[in-house]
Amino acid sequence: MNKRKPVKKLIGIVFFILVFVFACTVFFLDLHLTPLNAAKKNNYIHKNAVLLKEMNVLQNA
Repeated sequence: MNKRKPVKKLIGIVFFILVFVFACTVFFLDLHLTPLNAAKKNNYIHKNAVLLKEMNVLQNA
């Protein structure tokens, strides 16, 4: 009897459920994963705001 097949199937099912839950969370809770989208969600920034410049604030150690 092969015991690895049910384990692989279980890992695949768990992975699929985690991806599905993450996708549903982003879609239904209206999460914004980019800085520009998060800024547009702020009440103090106009909805038609345009990104003028990107700055890298991380310094190489």
